[in-house]
Amino acid sequence: MVTARVLALVGVLAAGCGPVAAATPAPALDGAWRVAAIGGEAVPAAAGLTIAFTGGEVRGDTGCNRLSGRYSVEGSRLSVGPIRVTERGCAAAVMAREAKFLRALGTAIRVEAAADGVVLVGTSGERLALVRG
Repeated sequence: MVTARVLALVGVLAAGCGPVAAATPAPALDGAWRVAAIGGEAVPAAAGLTIAFTGGEVRGDTGCNRLSGRYSVEGSRLSVGPIRVTERGCAAAVMAREAKFLRALGTAIRVEAAADGVVLVGTSGERLALVRG
């Protein structure tokens, strides 16, 4: 009898709480992307920064060098690395953008949906905006 009363009370209390919102699933990361912004700074499409996530493997172009490595996604949690990068030299501005890109990618720990793509969020809040391309 006591068990029935406890269960009834739990049911009444739970009913008053309203629906519980389901966790928002991470956006799909698989496929080819273009880097649209690094840390809020727009990256022109002509810069050639691209990245593709397929079956646990990440590949991309920094605008100067090629990159490859491994990644995994569990919910919205992201793990990238280690990343291998070719070692061509380019103009100073291109190399500076490459360094920002690789730093943002290497510290990314979370995937968020954005109006026009996804954002990879780093350990210190740095943001790497990607659009399909």
